[in-house]
Amino acid sequence: MVGLATGILWPILAYSMVGVAFLGPVEMAALCRHCPHYARAGSRLRCMGPNPFPKLFPFSPRPLNGLERSVVILFSIFLLSFPSLVQIYGTWFLFSREAGFALLGMVGINMATAMAVLQFIYILTRHFCSRCVNFSCPLNSVSEEAAKKYLEKNQAISTAWEKSDRMPKRR
Repeated sequence: MVGLATGILWPILAYSMVGVAFLGPVEMAALCRHCPHYARAGSRLRCMGPNPFPKLFPFSPRPLNGLERSVVILFSIFLLSFPSLVQIYGTWFLFSREAGFALLGMVGINMATAMAVLQFIYILTRHFCSRCVNFSCPLNSVSEEAAKKYLEKNQAISTAWEKSDRMPKRR
């Protein structure tokens, strides 16, 4: 909508490119390859996340390091906040041109986008992150007891975590 209102289309292209990069090879290198699901046989990742991409990197059972955690957090913040930030710019653009009803429409779209982002975060953390076995993910919210039980049954992953001195600590 902002692209149509302002005639500036670069935000759509930038957001699309970052989205494809993160949800493809960047996420797989920084996050997915540390997940036990990645160790399964086959050329594609099969997990509860929607990742149809082929496995591009070798499995690494160790927890995420600081750089990988930062990449996941920064890309996630960008992907979740960029639409609202662009729409705020569009609202300002229309306000400065006294656009009337178009301005009200842009404000409504911005509010709807913000609500959709909040709903997405709620659903993700409530229904997916609370059941995920990738314990080093910044969004993981599995209980400490469940994580310990899982690691007791999966010695290869448990050993890699013990070597890194980063056993999962839950909130």
